[in-house]
Amino acid sequence: MKPHWHEDIQQYIDGQSSAEETATLCKALSEDAELRALYLDYMNLDMSLGALADAAVVEENGPNRITTLHEAHADSPPHY
Repeated sequence: MKPHWHEDIQQYIDGQSSAEETATLCKALSEDAELRALYLDYMNLDMSLGALADAAVVEENGPNRITTLHEAHADSPPHY
């Protein structure tokens, strides 16, 4: 696995990947089990941090005013 994948995955999660970079990542994910595991680790971390941020907003604003800060990307690649 190439070391640049960490940065590429993070850029993708942040919505900063170009179409070409996204296509390259998706192709690599379909071919490399170790990379898929790393990708899932990043996605799980991102979702967990988002859930914690949402909980902090609810706690700060009260239970009757729910604000979602973290949303899944509509253009996410298939889940591996």
